Amino acid sequence: MVVTHQRECLFGKIENEIMVLNELGKIVQWEWLDLPKRFRYVELGAYMVMPNHVHGILIFRETLGATRHDLTNASAGNTPLPILTTDGIRGSPQSRRPKPASLGVIISQFKSRVKKRGWKISTFKRTPIWQHNY
Repeated sequence: MVVTHQRECLFGKIENEIMVLNELGKIVQWEWLDLPKRFRYVELGAYMVMPNHVHGILIFRETLGATRHDLTNASAGNTPLPILTTDGIRGSPQSRRPKPASLGVIISQFKSRVKKRGWKISTFKRTPIWQHNY
């Protein structure tokens, strides 16, 4: 689920139990449906744009960047990997930036594209659209 800033109802409203998208809501829907064109390894499952959030299922056809290869091929006889933490003196040796082709990159680009297009609408210019993370 991807949520709007302070859970504001920015994408439309529900009338007679039907979601009616406003202009920004239509941009959200269009950008969501466009994801497989930009990320060829992703398919869309069910999704729903709501007044203040988006539900969506992304299906990764490949593990490219979505998970660590060694974890996807683990077997019962393998030695467990060490636990990496971000606390302590040394912290985690892994980068905090999302890996290319990861869920984080996809959601970040989706949110960025919605924001850039949404800010072209006069009523949403410079309005914070998204909550941090997802």
